[in-house]
Amino acid sequence: MDIFPSITHVNPFTAIKRERLLPSPGEVTMRLGQQVSPIQIVARTREQPQFVIINASKLLAVPPDEVVRYLLIEEGQTLAKGTPILRKPTRLGRAKVYKSPTEGILYHIYNGRLVVQPSPQPIEIRAMMHGYIHNLIPHRGVVVEAYGALVQAIWGSGKENIGKLKQGSADGESALTAAAIDKEAHASIIFAGYVAEAVMLDTLEQNSVKGLIVGSMPAALCAAAAGYTFPIIVTDAIGTTGMAKPIFRLLQELEGRDASLFASSNVRDGERPEIIIPLPSDSNPTPLALPGVKLEIGHTVRIARSPFTGQVGKVSRLYQRTKSSAIGLRMSGVDVTLQDGQVVYVPYANLDLLA
Repeated sequence: MDIFPSITHVNPFTAIKRERLLPSPGEVTMRLGQQVSPIQIVARTREQPQFVIINASKLLAVPPDEVVRYLLIEEGQTLAKGTPILRKPTRLGRAKVYKSPTEGILYHIYNGRLVVQPSPQPIEIRAMMHGYIHNLIPHRGVVVEAYGALVQAIWGSGKENIGKLKQGSADGESALTAAAIDKEAHASIIFAGYVAEAVMLDTLEQNSVKGLIVGSMPAALCAAAAGYTFPIIVTDAIGTTGMAKPIFRLLQELEGRDASLFASSNVRDGERPEIIIPLPSDSNPTPLALPGVKLEIGHTVRIARSPFTGQVGKVSRLYQRTKSSAIGLRMSGVDVTLQDGQVVYVPYANLDLLA
């Protein structure tokens, strides 16, 4: 029986091509073959935000047809954020003034409501890594080609950034320590085995870090991650099991180099969070494994379920018939020799090929 497991790329040197696209049509600022740095703008556009509705009748506590008595502006007037728009005198001889919450134009006044059309907001897409423009996508963006290390992850907080890799724990099984968050943290992407406490994320925020890479993190912290300004990537598991040794070792070897974090994911499109570390292209890249690789003896795999969650080993035997797993269920699987020499039986469904 042939088995084709899911693949997670952990490649120390490969060719990488990534699209950098605008959310709506705009201007592409690059030319084909141009060399780019991470901060260079490759495409730009202006996006029209949704209308802002101000319920003036409710704010002023007056009937809708009386709102015009308190207006300080007219339809079609341009507004800066903070422009006074309504003024209502009080019994004490003072006045209550309401200001525009956004820059834009007073588009319409209707039924006691002010409809403000916000000014178009500029959107700029950056290259986010050192490389070359491999392809142009008219009015939408570019494909950037680079050479370097690539690590795919299981979860990301949805943001992206660039910074220098900095080790934040003694090894891949240890938690992030406060000692790693020093005066250089503001320019760094910290990597550690795991983080278990929100106070550590708060400390990273206060020190303006560029990003965080951990092997694992509790679900409660994942839920709170969107509230932080820096991207967070989890490479292995939800919990506090640490980081797979091959991934931690690769990040250790590349400490001090610039890394790009892409913490967005789209399961439907097969998009996963990624860590990309561009490197000089002075050697032959290793091609990325394509979907549909048949599992074989000697392959490096990661175990995705307890009691060995996150542990890495090599396939030492393939079984054609079912066998009892660690939880007592009979399932098809393989023997995996862990890095400490222990041999465990793992169902096929619980394996992830590292390639």
